[in-house]
Amino acid sequence: MIDLGLPIETVPLAFLDVETTGLNPSRGDRVCEVAVLRTRADTIEIEWSRLVNPQRPIGYGAFRVNGISGALVASAPCFGEIADELLGILHGTVLVAHNALFDLAFLKLELDLAQRPLPSLIALDTLRLARNNVTASGYSLAALAAMYGIVHEDAHRALGDVRATHQLFRRMVRLLRARGVSTVGDLLRAQGGVLRDRSGPAVVAAPAVRRALQESSCLRIRYRDTHGSVTERIIRPTQLSVRFGQTYLVAYCFLRRASRTFAMDRIEAMEPVDAPPERGS
Repeated sequence: MIDLGLPIETVPLAFLDVETTGLNPSRGDRVCEVAVLRTRADTIEIEWSRLVNPQRPIGYGAFRVNGISGALVASAPCFGEIADELLGILHGTVLVAHNALFDLAFLKLELDLAQRPLPSLIALDTLRLARNNVTASGYSLAALAAMYGIVHEDAHRALGDVRATHQLFRRMVRLLRARGVSTVGDLLRAQGGVLRDRSGPAVVAAPAVRRALQESSCLRIRYRDTHGSVTERIIRPTQLSVRFGQTYLVAYCFLRRASRTFAMDRIEAMEPVDAPPERGS
């Protein structure tokens, strides 16, 4: 654990940004790009970014913002394939992000699906630091970058945003140092305290479901519908979501030849299987 009394210049920092298929991880939105800039003092130690196959469609609203299409990520690795590399970069750092709870909610979801624990992280949020200490016409990353004359290339792409967040954080540190704010603990107090995770409990799913999501593979399930009828079908899971405390599995159903949503508590049995041949093949 990082000593909160250490000057911020002496600790490794990991600037994180994720681009996503939508805004709500509890409804099944996933990460489609992630980037980290690891620094110490003024030295950039690691600059790392990866496209990620989210294994679900990218919403049109998200595409309009980040320009990431399904075709762009079709051959990209799934999050589980890059999770260990990402965790290695984050290890031993103070995490910094703009609107950090958003990024942390998605990071928590993806690590949970990849069967990796979310490490205990100290998180600093440039959005909260700015709102609590700076008068500005707007507090988006773009607005604050413009206010401070920060070049913000490739806005709404993960690497472009972490570079801008890094520069914004440096400006905030210089500003707050003049007010006696210099340590990790000082910066936590300046942002209003430790960030509290409000994303709710981790999504719970059987290991077979998690594996199918990670590998884009198929399951044979026995499913009981709301009328009590039981059918057997082959599905390819695409996402998990939680609504009003109920966990649902969204999957391509080969029986119906369409995407369907299944309540997890009505799946009576499941087993891994090969994908059935398409009609006409």
